[in-house]
Amino acid sequence: MGALAYSSGKILPTLALFVTTTVSVVLLVFRNHLFGGNFPTIVEDSRSAVQVVVQILSFFLAMLQVYVLRTLFGYATRLLLPGRRLNLDKLSLPAAISQGKLDFSLSKHYLVIIFAVVGLTALPPALFSKSSSGLWDSEFYLATYEGTNIEVYPDTNNCTATHDERGLFPTCPVPTLQGLLLSSAGTATSTNPNQPRVHARLDNARWSYSGRSFGVGSSAGIAQPAYAGAADAFVGYKYRETGYLPQVQCEKNESSALSIKLITSKDGFYRYDVYGPLANEPPGTYEAFPITSWDADSSNLLAWAARSYNRSNIITLASGHSGYTSYNQTQCEVTFVPTTFEVSVNLTAKLITVEALPDDTEDFEPTGHLAFNTIQSINFLGRFSCNALWISVIGQTLLQNEWNMQQRLNTSDLGWVAFNAAIAESFTAMIDDILVAYGASQLVNANDTIPVSVTGMRKAVSIGKPIWTYAVFSFNSFVMLAFLIELLRTRFWHGLPQFDYTNMKCTIAAVGVAEQTSHWSPAREYSKRWTGDPSDPAFRHMEVVFKQYGSSVTGELNMPLLQPKGSSRSIPLSGLQQKLTSHDIVSNASLLDENEERPRSFV
Repeated sequence: MGALAYSSGKILPTLALFVTTTVSVVLLVFRNHLFGGNFPTIVEDSRSAVQVVVQILSFFLAMLQVYVLRTLFGYATRLLLPGRRLNLDKLSLPAAISQGKLDFSLSKHYLVIIFAVVGLTALPPALFSKSSSGLWDSEFYLATYEGTNIEVYPDTNNCTATHDERGLFPTCPVPTLQGLLLSSAGTATSTNPNQPRVHARLDNARWSYSGRSFGVGSSAGIAQPAYAGAADAFVGYKYRETGYLPQVQCEKNESSALSIKLITSKDGFYRYDVYGPLANEPPGTYEAFPITSWDADSSNLLAWAARSYNRSNIITLASGHSGYTSYNQTQCEVTFVPTTFEVSVNLTAKLITVEALPDDTEDFEPTGHLAFNTIQSINFLGRFSCNALWISVIGQTLLQNEWNMQQRLNTSDLGWVAFNAAIAESFTAMIDDILVAYGASQLVNANDTIPVSVTGMRKAVSIGKPIWTYAVFSFNSFVMLAFLIELLRTRFWHGLPQFDYTNMKCTIAAVGVAEQTSHWSPAREYSKRWTGDPSDPAFRHMEVVFKQYGSSVTGELNMPLLQPKGSSRSIPLSGLQQKLTSHDIVSNASLLDENEERPRSFV
């Protein structure tokens, strides 16, 4: 049994290092691999259990690595110590390092060393889990405005709408989405400059945009990609869509001729006309539509008109004599820039994020119908919403976004630049939403679509972040290198004494041998029976009895192993400090080698 334990003591570090090396190599190979199927769901549903399992596995693997390092150090010192004289304080230092324990009985400078060693061995490499995303390819359908099947309408006479579980999809955004468009205009500016505006889609409130929609992404929530596998495994997708980047610039135009004029009054009821040409209208063309109020001085009146002529798109505001006069003669110019966008769809959060790409893009709708009808919708919205018996709806809408801009800039007095920017952002939000509504109508009502490739994301889990995978592999490589160096240097620890100075059984047995051989000469013959092996079966019959007298502790050791057959003797352990010499505690080699003149001492 002793020989088996002696051999296994050399083999166990090899087996431990084989396990840790296998795991570290597997982690390195699969560092970028994503595990899908039911595994991500299990991880999400059992996060606490998974964390416990990961911690246990990490501790076990780190324990094996630390075991190898401690064993290498212990074997090296066991080969080095025979023949050397060390005091007990110096001998306790390698013992504490081999056992990885804090021994406060050591001197101060030794304590610094042992603290450093124990601290390093207490930092085991850990395995980390993280959520990740895999890729798949598919197609789904976008709205198109090519060919003759252009189902956007310039007037309200032939409007229709589809209302089903997907949402409300009118062919005319105005008047169907009138209230929602004004609400969007009133919240166009994010009050926090560090956070994007998050706003619901007008046709389906279950879906939202993070930041501007730019008028694209209308297919999300309506047309779904053709999933390759279980649909619930996918969490999102990305695709590119061509659309318009609406840009709105507003400024005060003192020459604007659009105004509000009183026409008639009866029984306290006043009828006004919004009258006058816009800057881009041809000669002889002008705006004229009625507006009503209970107010005789038109203080609660605000209106706008919008026209698109020859790709020039103008929006002009007019106010009464008081109330909203700061908006009077404000003129906004709208441009539609053909742009390619990257649309990211989060299926879990039902969130759409759109990013404009810097690529040059040709006009996907060269007839200009889409841009014209978008401006026409803004014009209709102004006409349908301008009546103000007590208060102006569109005036309060613009004021609300002005207050948002004040909060964003942390000021109560906006300059003209910020004031005009607030107006521009209100119209930008409405134009974006109108374009989204037209795109959704093309999909649902006109079924006018084109296929587009998408890159999707599915639920997946990777085992460990790459940085920690590299750390685990590097640390294990260091341990393996140290192991190979020691293996070659010692020729597989040739001549390693079985006596282990860190093992309590060996230490106590050595004290017993020293005591007996000092006082009883026949015991010297029997002392050769023990080779220093801590796994000797005779240790089962060895007893240590501790006795306390006041503050003093003494002990007796019963060692039948060293007695003649059929006899036993108790050896007092007290007072051994004066009796032990360099000839008393001997190594395995000194007990077995009868040709040595003098045993090699440990003390």
